[in-house]
Amino acid sequence: MAGYGQGTEDKLYIIIDSLKIVKMLKLNFIEYRLKPLQHEAAGADSIKLIEMEKHLSDKEIRKKITECFNEVFTEEEINELYDFISSSAFHKLVNSSLAITRISKKFEAINAELDRIAININKKKNQEQSGYEFKPVPVDREDGVYATVDYNSGADVNDIILEETPAITTKDMLEAEKNTDAYGNTYIDITLTENGAEKLYLLTVYNISKPLAIVINKHIVSLPVVQSAISAGKVRIDEHLSDQQIENIISRIRNY
Repeated sequence: MAGYGQGTEDKLYIIIDSLKIVKMLKLNFIEYRLKPLQHEAAGADSIKLIEMEKHLSDKEIRKKITECFNEVFTEEEINELYDFISSSAFHKLVNSSLAITRISKKFEAINAELDRIAININKKKNQEQSGYEFKPVPVDREDGVYATVDYNSGADVNDIILEETPAITTKDMLEAEKNTDAYGNTYIDITLTENGAEKLYLLTVYNISKPLAIVINKHIVSLPVVQSAISAGKVRIDEHLSDQQIENIISRIRNY
């Protein structure tokens, strides 16, 4: 039964909020697109971005989505959507990991076989590349994670310029450990403090498609290119480093 006493607009607001459409659009437009541009824009473009952000408030976004729903769905269909959103089945679907866990179990055998094949392929690649080691780049900077300046994708690694101070310092690093992924690759996971995790999130939001420099002992030991905002609070060093290099990095971080 449709909600008694509630108008179509009220129901649409509940549907939109339950589906988290406003949150997803704000994340896409503001965090992933607008804010990184604000970091670079100047003059008229900078002013335009400020004006655009005003049009991306929760109220304005919800208003536009409501208009779209009214254009696409009939009142009867909106009532049907509202009934589903209000049902226990919907809440179980979006708020419980039970369904996802069950689905994952159904595909365990396929995942295991794919992992086995991937590991075999990667072992062959590692054998072919066994003579290669990432060469850390000397740099006059304290330990930490840095944003890069005026990055050019064609630039030589030795010519990359770093910010003067690290966005994430040694005080933001809690632990470092050596891990191996499903494909047999060895990497270092650096776990950050809560404050460090917040810094990492903002750093990655503003530097999508750009490299960050991880500096340890006056050397750039990794230059990962940011693919998306990172909220997990971990920094990964997955260059092809020697076992000795990995141990030295972990030991230094643990001694901060």
